[in-house]
Amino acid sequence: MITQLMTTMAEAAATRYGLLIDGWKALYGRALDDPRFGAPVQIREVTEEAYAMARRFLASEGTEISDAMTDIASEAHTATLRELSVEDSSELPDAISEHTDEFIAHLTRVLSIQIENDIATLKKTLQQTILGVTLAAAAQRLPLRTALIQHRVAANTDIQFGFTDRRSAKWPAGRYVKTIWRHNLLSLYNDVVLMTLADAGVDTARVRHTDPTSDIHGLEISIVDNTDLPTLADIRDQAFHPNANAILARSV
Repeated sequence: MITQLMTTMAEAAATRYGLLIDGWKALYGRALDDPRFGAPVQIREVTEEAYAMARRFLASEGTEISDAMTDIASEAHTATLRELSVEDSSELPDAISEHTDEFIAHLTRVLSIQIENDIATLKKTLQQTILGVTLAAAAQRLPLRTALIQHRVAANTDIQFGFTDRRSAKWPAGRYVKTIWRHNLLSLYNDVVLMTLADAGVDTARVRHTDPTSDIHGLEISIVDNTDLPTLADIRDQAFHPNANAILARSV
């Protein structure tokens, strides 16, 4: 089912982001090994290199996002036309293409914000490490390198990159990236299904779950608001959370 493809795409995105995180962690490790450890210029140089790595990542990730979103939109459009017994066209309608572009831009923005937060974490961690080692060296009358060695032996120097939500729950960065990717792919798919149905003059859709015994499988929704049926907005949180194995399809 298409939901498995979405999961595969999201997992691949998390893996790619994990490689970026590995690069930042290596950058932090090199900063600790640098003979200039503690020099004022060091934090600036580490931050600049972290941003350079992020720019290279986003340059390639932008293509991944665009390709994945376009594929999902095309699949939703084609599958819905097939169920309507309407001949498929080779290109997406302009409205769907524009809507897909909005999703591409949104996911890119969200990912960029997470990158900003993670680089801030890298910078703050290095600043705190420098401060802690400097204070320890002064208090114990030790050379800075000796105090740094003590710190690395005694403390966990692994940086925890991630996202903190509104409930103060902490998400590892890879899990968060997988979640935002999966949710955006699923939301785009359902939007395109509804746009395709509406364009064909159909005003209802049904939830299709991979498990036919699911409570939401077969649930009918209305594309318009002035009916007794629920709308997508009414069931979105229940039926289409980021890991949902359900999609919208034509009512039968």
